[in-house]
Amino acid sequence: MWNIEYKGTLKGSIDTIASDKELPSHAFQFKEPSTTWEAFTIGSFIVLPVILVMVGISWLTMKDVYAGITKQMIRSEMKYMVLIFGICTALLIVSMWIHEYIHAVLFPRAAKKEIYVAPSMGALFVYSEDLISKGRFIIMSLGPALVLGIAPFIMWIILAQFISFPVLVAVAIVLYSICMVFSAVGDIVNVYNCICQVPSSAKVFNHGYHTYWILDK
Repeated sequence: MWNIEYKGTLKGSIDTIASDKELPSHAFQFKEPSTTWEAFTIGSFIVLPVILVMVGISWLTMKDVYAGITKQMIRSEMKYMVLIFGICTALLIVSMWIHEYIHAVLFPRAAKKEIYVAPSMGALFVYSEDLISKGRFIIMSLGPALVLGIAPFIMWIILAQFISFPVLVAVAIVLYSICMVFSAVGDIVNVYNCICQVPSSAKVFNHGYHTYWILDK
């Protein structure tokens, strides 16, 4: 239905899955970090202010909602910590897959999307060489962070005023949301590069490890 195919474990580098079609002479490669570690570092600095804002809002919300909390109340909930930690860990693992499928769904329906597991990178990723607009590329890149990170966080803030969440559950929701935002550091770097480098009328596409833009004629 969505033209999405799970391809399994990537054998070799991402360049091995690139098609044989020749790049257009007027295609421009993104000015990207040269290593995965460099991309992670840059993305972390970009996303850090967002996470700090989330931490600050969480603190203020919990201070307001749980104003009457006592040490005894916290101790009474500590017995559920292992269970909640296990559930959160399982949810984070599942969310890694959901993250990539959100990317894939946000591509045009007709575009060919392939999902791979890359053990060498410690990550999953979605690959497509179809041309998409600059705006679509930004939405596609930010989609998982917004759906899995920002949306649950905002919902918790709203519902916390009306529903008495156990403290540990509230903390788990906040940590999950922050993890989902932080897991998108690579996507954030792509969005930053796209905003700074790509003309509004251009199309964006992947070819191997790199991302390119082209003025579609």
